[in-house]
Formats: sequence, C-alpha cells, structure tokens
Amino acid sequence: MSDYTPTTEEIRNLVTDWVDVGGVVDGPEFDRWLAAHDREVAAKAVEAAQERLVNRDQFSERTLRVLDELAAEYRNPEGSQR
Repeated sequence: MSDYTPTTEEIRNLVTDWVDVGGVVDGPEFDRWLAAHDREVAAKAVEAAQERLVNRDQFSERTLRVLDELAAEYRNPEGSQR
C-alpha cells in the first residue's frame, strides 16, 4: 500500500465518472457534499481551538463568544449573520 493521497479533484472525477455507469451522485451533488464536509471540519477545528483555550484558561468571554459564533456559522452557513 502506498502513501499516496488522491486530490479532491481526482476523487470528484471518480465519483462523477461513476455516475456514468449507474451511480447516483453527479458533480454538483458532490460539490455540495464536499462543501458541507469542509464546513463540518472547520467547525470542529474551531471547537477544538476553543476547548484548548478553555483548558488552558487563556480566553476571554468575547473570544469564546466569537468562537461559538464562528463554529455555528460553519455548521449553518444559510443562517450566517456575517
């Protein structure tokens, strides 16, 4: 097994080529899934940063509020206030 990691574009091409042989995901659907996945990863990263700050007592209430809002924005971009 190699350590090669395919690019997002390579995976997108595999998924959309699969549609041509009876798959159920097309390019735009894949792009929406990837965007949702990326938002979830970003939200988790923000939450992890927040947790580290809290655990080290290196935070202010404003910082925690901003991180909460940022994580919520990533999880629900349609409801974003920015």
